[in-house]
Amino acid sequence: NNLSLQLNDDWRLLGKFDWAESDSDAGSFFDGRFTEASLGYAYRPVNHDRLNALVKVTHLTDLAPPDQISASGRRVDYSQRSNVVAVDAIYDLSARWSVGGRFAYRKGELRQGRDDSAEWFSSTGKLYAVRVDWRIVRKWDVMLELRERQESVALETSRGALVAAHYHFGNNVKAGVGYNFTDFSDDLTDMSFR
Repeated sequence: NNLSLQLNDDWRLLGKFDWAESDSDAGSFFDGRFTEASLGYAYRPVNHDRLNALVKVTHLTDLAPPDQISASGRRVDYSQRSNVVAVDAIYDLSARWSVGGRFAYRKGELRQGRDDSAEWFSSTGKLYAVRVDWRIVRKWDVMLELRERQESVALETSRGALVAAHYHFGNNVKAGVGYNFTDFSDDLTDMSFR
């Protein structure tokens, strides 16, 4: 379920709630539970739209059944309970240049494996991203984003870049193609690092 409520011309409240529970005939070991709830507050001014910003809080509980396969085709071999706070902003410097950034922080717990024999351990993660958009000509623009993701438990810091080109269809729609040169997602709850 998704909810979007426009509080006034400039502010919007966003909500999302997904819930799934599986109850297997083969026993409780094969059961699964998933909850993702988020609440966001967006600033998208109408009259002076140079700055756009979003603050979002997400709660995730993902206790996957043992045979679950992720979207990337890999077996899900961990469980997770996490809370994520993210702040995104982009500012138009001129009609051709925009700069933006993102910061996200995850505090939660992970455990290797699905069953209760595995112990939960504390896990935090951070994401930093800066980006620049350049409108080359009237309907085409390119984007470069530099990212860094830090994981506390793995004592690992990963860095990389994402590039994209977009074509504008009028004032409200654009489509593009890009490539992510990193081996990690900007979603801090995604622990697959693919």
